[in-house]
Amino acid sequence: MESHDGDSIPECWISNSLSEKSKERARVELNETDENRTLCVGQLRNRLEEYAATHPNVTFPRRDDRFLIQFLRARKYDVDTAMSMLKKYVKFRARYNQLFEGVTLESLKPALEWKYMFALPERDAYGRRILIWRTSLLDESISVSDMERCVPFVVDAVSEDEETQVNGIVIVVDYSGMSMTHMTRVENTETMQQLSSILQGAHPTQFVEVHVINQPWYFHIAWRNMKRFFEAGMKHKIHLHGHDHESLHRFMSKAALPEEVGGDGPPADFQSFMDFLAAVSNKMLAVTEATGSSD
Repeated sequence: MESHDGDSIPECWISNSLSEKSKERARVELNETDENRTLCVGQLRNRLEEYAATHPNVTFPRRDDRFLIQFLRARKYDVDTAMSMLKKYVKFRARYNQLFEGVTLESLKPALEWKYMFALPERDAYGRRILIWRTSLLDESISVSDMERCVPFVVDAVSEDEETQVNGIVIVVDYSGMSMTHMTRVENTETMQQLSSILQGAHPTQFVEVHVINQPWYFHIAWRNMKRFFEAGMKHKIHLHGHDHESLHRFMSKAALPEEVGGDGPPADFQSFMDFLAAVSNKMLAVTEATGSSD
């Protein structure tokens, strides 16, 4: 199996190996053992190569072990469904090529530096990565297209972490200060189609819960339209809390959340997040250049 050099990235962002607790969860819930991992990675790679040979116009961005393991974990080491997810992933990238073509961290910095979307360096009590979205902070000078490009870029980056692959991601969406005009601009049909695809199988990440807080009354009007993009299983993962932060804390401890979103934790370390993005995106680019396909 290939190794991953995560020494230049702090352990809080990229774990060099699974914790004992996560190893046990991967074994019990995901059917992961050393033997099964080696066997299934080989089988999935063979399936990928067979598919690529008969679909020369399909681009697989990566073919390394670490990339393939993400799909196997997402589908509990069922090679057939992992391959189906992999095909859905590359079809999504082809359909929404504008989200990926020429995108670099440098090109996204003008949007990201508004701190509207970031991950926390510490996981919650369940080992889950916490992703914060505060779209109201995004200045109107930033295009919706640039905002959209940030989403798969950040999700790809945080999903490089093995602990996150096993334990999943929790999203907290904070609508504080969101005007009706701004909401209409950033939550258009195209954006919601892209987001719902990522959350529902077009990316090999387990999105465990989505928590919406501080939403204004007019959010619920927009939600009637937005929820049609989500399947029943995903709808059950979306929790609307309004200004009732105690409701949120029944799912996540206050200690796990920064003060910006009603928690007791320290302010979000945005610079640490940006340093992480820089380091992990360089590694992902190197692997893509070494193993990817542009046929």
